[in-house]
Amino acid sequence: MTATDTEHGASDAITSKLRSIDRRLDGLAELVGSTDAEVASDAVRREADDLATELRTLDGMVDLVGDDDPFASARVAVAIRRERLGFIRMALSPGEALPPPVQAPLPPSTNSGSNRSQTTEGDRAASTGRVFSIIGLVVVGFFIYQFTGSALVHHRQQKVLLQEFKEIAPIQAADPLDLLNQGGESGLLTPESAAGEDPLAADEEPTVIPAKEPPARGEPIGILQIPRIDVEQVVVQGSGPAELRSGPGHLRGTAMPGEPGNTVIAGSRLANGAPFRQINVLEDGDPIDVTTALGRFRYEVRSVRRVRTGDPDPVRAKGGGSTLTLITSTPVFLAYDRLAVVAELQTRPVAPRFAPVTPDRSETGFDTAPGGLAPVIGWGAALGLAIAAARWLYRRWDRPIAYVLTTPVLVALVILVFESLGGLLPATF
Repeated sequence: MTATDTEHGASDAITSKLRSIDRRLDGLAELVGSTDAEVASDAVRREADDLATELRTLDGMVDLVGDDDPFASARVAVAIRRERLGFIRMALSPGEALPPPVQAPLPPSTNSGSNRSQTTEGDRAASTGRVFSIIGLVVVGFFIYQFTGSALVHHRQQKVLLQEFKEIAPIQAADPLDLLNQGGESGLLTPESAAGEDPLAADEEPTVIPAKEPPARGEPIGILQIPRIDVEQVVVQGSGPAELRSGPGHLRGTAMPGEPGNTVIAGSRLANGAPFRQINVLEDGDPIDVTTALGRFRYEVRSVRRVRTGDPDPVRAKGGGSTLTLITSTPVFLAYDRLAVVAELQTRPVAPRFAPVTPDRSETGFDTAPGGLAPVIGWGAALGLAIAAARWLYRRWDRPIAYVLTTPVLVALVILVFESLGGLLPATF
């Protein structure tokens, strides 16, 4: 008979004895507290003593076969049943002390220092994994907010801006055949005039409209329509990060829509509703309409190009005629270059109404929100404190009440953290 067969036989014998002891313990447990136990208390105690002897015998059997598995687990099983027997004895004799639990010996370790090292490395790896998991969740949540949460804010702001624009521009032309463009049969310029190669005659000066106060940053100045990509957006004055959250922004210091010169409008490519996400598909001749308080002005696309560092800046382009330049970021997810769509005005321009304004650095479309990392650190610290306070409340208050009190605060702080993180991206991201 081989050693393996011997081990199997010993294991079967131990298992059989454990099952027999379990049945006898169950029988004793049923008698505890019953009248039968009081009548036959001596017999019950003798049975308990016999079981104790059986357990000692079983310990000896395990010692004979060695310390290898599965016999290490058998020691644990014997110790558990010995403790159960002790509880039964205590129930029969309340004054009798419970015997101390027997700790089954662990298999001898040949390299305890190595085990401790492995445990420490495992804990360190688990902690590192948790940290990276949290970072991953924050990044995923941030981009989900950029694509969805900021779009909801943008949509709400557009509705408010549209109502404001209707109040300041009650009369809007439905097409280029408006009162400003009655100089010709169609209201459209010839290609030469649109390109600035055929200046207006002396008696055909641009229509002069009395100037009012120039619009402040964030105020609506017009409606941008690009039929090919189904875009209809209220344009605001200014093109900094705060303005582009509401919609496409007019770069101050460039011509107002419909005026001679280069009109520059910047917009986001992915965030803030992504109004300029598809301007890269525009082609030569595609129409772009801008409706202001003075009427609707028709532009036609002439070029779509990527502007890399060192290339001529389309924002500062100079020349004859009136042009519209749409600016956003490219590539889509990296945003280190600019995408420019240049279109020419096809309707009669109007004379400039406002004095030139010098834009600040934040209105280039590539600048980030003011403050840099400070808002991120501040709101992140506030969120950390709120999480710690919430955990303290969860341990001391009823969970439903704690959730009702803490959830709105935590959600608001998460949104503020995401907003401050979004401020680190280019405004046209």
